[in-house]
Amino acid sequence: MKSKLTLFGIIFLALAQISNGQGAIGVDNGALQLSNSIDQMNTGKRQIVSAYIKNPPRKVLGSYYVFDDWKNKGIIQVSDDKGYKIGNININVKDGRFEAQAGKDSIFTFNTEFVDFFLINNKKYKDIYLDKFKQSKICEIILEDEAYTVLKVYHSDVKKNDPDPLMLKPDADEYVVSSHYYIKRGGDIEKFRLNRKQVIGLFADHKKLMESYVKEHKLSYNKAEHLKKMYNKWKTL
Repeated sequence: MKSKLTLFGIIFLALAQISNGQGAIGVDNGALQLSNSIDQMNTGKRQIVSAYIKNPPRKVLGSYYVFDDWKNKGIIQVSDDKGYKIGNININVKDGRFEAQAGKDSIFTFNTEFVDFFLINNKKYKDIYLDKFKQSKICEIILEDEAYTVLKVYHSDVKKNDPDPLMLKPDADEYVVSSHYYIKRGGDIEKFRLNRKQVIGLFADHKKLMESYVKEHKLSYNKAEHLKKMYNKWKTL
């Protein structure tokens, strides 16, 4: 955290006053010299020197994992091979890794170059390079069609919390995992919103039938699980 020269100047001013009143006993002459030089360099509108106070690193709360714990069942589908069952699996969004916990202090990671996809708690995940972000992102595969793929893309950020003297919020930064939906058509990818307009747009050739199906089965346009049901119905039409 940066603090302007004010506090820095106050510290040196106090040192100067001590020096003038009590002599130079216990006072760093180098600090006084620096203070004088700063005063000479920073004149009027000319501010050459700024000072900042470097605080020690703050602890970071929260988690950068998709799941709250490691009690997750998974299947790793290796390319051109069978699937391998694995427990205690989770997704590290910050580092973009699939990980499995073997013990309290033992974590295994997986080289996704040789993995087709991960099935975790019956949901399909892949590590996909996306031009939009210029990097690979771990995505949940919501729908896979010949014409498009609907993805849930995960992100990890750090929420900055300023010190709170009233202790009403954590006195530390927090990891926050968020996700957004995208639709990928060929090499193009754009935001996809789970709402009536965009969801029904996927089934435009049977719009009326699909609207009736959603209403009859009390489905919601803004739920990914319901979108899968709509897609499965549409494929039968």
